[in-house]
Amino acid sequence: MFAPAPSLRIRSRCGFLARNPRSILACALVAALALVPLLSGCGTAALSNDPKNLFAQAEPATVMVQVQVTAHISTPSSWIFNEAKIRDELYSQGLTESSSNWDTAYFNLVFNNPIEYLDPDYSKAAATTDTTSGWWGSGFIADPNGYIVTNAHVAAPPDDQVKSGLVSQGLQTFIDQDVAAWSARGYSGDQLKLLATADQEWMAHYLTITNQVTTINVVMGPTSKEATWRLS
Repeated sequence: MFAPAPSLRIRSRCGFLARNPRSILACALVAALALVPLLSGCGTAALSNDPKNLFAQAEPATVMVQVQVTAHISTPSSWIFNEAKIRDELYSQGLTESSSNWDTAYFNLVFNNPIEYLDPDYSKAAATTDTTSGWWGSGFIADPNGYIVTNAHVAAPPDDQVKSGLVSQGLQTFIDQDVAAWSARGYSGDQLKLLATADQEWMAHYLTITNQVTTINVVMGPTSKEATWRLS
């Protein structure tokens, strides 16, 4: 089995990058096809179109890519309802405060669109914590130098995905408190699920991240040998 190179090198758009995983795209099939002659030892093995055979030949170079992000995060702990904007929208729908479904329509409008209708209350202390989030995906060793092909959403996920993960791990207590408060007001079931989703989206939108450290672990086949790279 090929040993990983000591520095992080990940294939992006089927081209190589050195310690720069920000624009990685998946080229797994290309890698799997390229691996067959490497693994055969002489480069003359015939490639079968049978997926089972392809997997069997590529399996020795398959790895698990584990990503862990630790960071200090901060986000506003409270919001202010943009009453004027909310009422204008509900009025445009033909509703008034005396409408029987006003409260339900109000709730659904706001929490289906939390960024638009909820403004941060900066007069309150921010919610802050140190937290860790992580995820994993498969990859392939692409050549004897240790280049690894993996998916972009594994090695270089979009910022909103990273923020959402950090919020769900580090600020769940604040979300639970909001859900409990609205539950005490008589809301339940799908409404509380909508609230929790909106709360996480809103916190992630306003999230500030500092001291972020990303660690990528590559677990290699049946030997479970690990090579670790730390990015900051």
